[in-house]
Amino acid sequence: MQLKTFGTVSAAILSVGAGALTQSPQYSFLALPVAIVAGIAWLIVLAVFLVRNRKHIRAWLKAMEPSHLLIVGLGGVIVFALVALVAAIWQMRRGDELQQQVASQQVEIKNLQDGLAKAFQSRAPTVPAPARAAAPIRYTAYEKEQRLRAVDEIYSVIATQLQPIYAEGNKLIDGIYRGSVPGDAEQRLTDYRNRVQAAFDNLNTLLKKYNYFPDIVQVTRKNTFNDTEATHEAGNLIGEIAALRQKAPNDMPWFLLRDTTMMGAREQLRHFEQYLSDTTKALQEKRTEIEKAEVYLGQ
Repeated sequence: MQLKTFGTVSAAILSVGAGALTQSPQYSFLALPVAIVAGIAWLIVLAVFLVRNRKHIRAWLKAMEPSHLLIVGLGGVIVFALVALVAAIWQMRRGDELQQQVASQQVEIKNLQDGLAKAFQSRAPTVPAPARAAAPIRYTAYEKEQRLRAVDEIYSVIATQLQPIYAEGNKLIDGIYRGSVPGDAEQRLTDYRNRVQAAFDNLNTLLKKYNYFPDIVQVTRKNTFNDTEATHEAGNLIGEIAALRQKAPNDMPWFLLRDTTMMGAREQLRHFEQYLSDTTKALQEKRTEIEKAEVYLGQ
């Protein structure tokens, strides 16, 4: 084996060992075994080189000068310096890997702590904040009297005008639906529609009169039923009955039983009934609230 060949093979083996020692972290467990194998391989190559070149080595030793030993020593120093450098790089990489592992574990611990804290908070009983006592309602004697008068007047329109009109209209339209169509049905429906409109006009006049009591006005408008809805379907039914008298006077009950206009009028009456129920109840509650209010002396 020539010296050049020995140098090439040695460099290759040392490169393998150095590469193994500086391998990426995921393959770091292979670094030490590969480095050991590379070292043994280099020793075998060295032994082969020495055996095959023993004659040359003997001649070289005879011709050796002190300068030659100096060169060999410097070469050894360089080799060991390279080995030390490789070891230092390996140690640095292992240190970075350990730091990454420690940081990862710290993150996992922090996440676990946060998860436990959230779980504890979700299971911890929630203590409701103490409710503040509502301030008592107070009016002057005059204001209390005016409020009660407003509620009573509005309630009176609903109880003495709208409710009776609704009852009459419901009886009339239900009878027509069931086949009892009076000869003056159109006129009676017209009168019903006009009376409903007049009663709602009276109600709206009172609401404008007492608009300085917005809480009272508001209770009458929680249910949004109004005069337009109360009269629209009844007006349509007048025209429908008049048309059927011309086209099928003998079959009016049969057609009206299936007529969409009749269905709309009946649905409107159900809304009307619900409006009257909701509004009378709300006005009664408002009157009770005003009656319980304290009276204080004021300007």
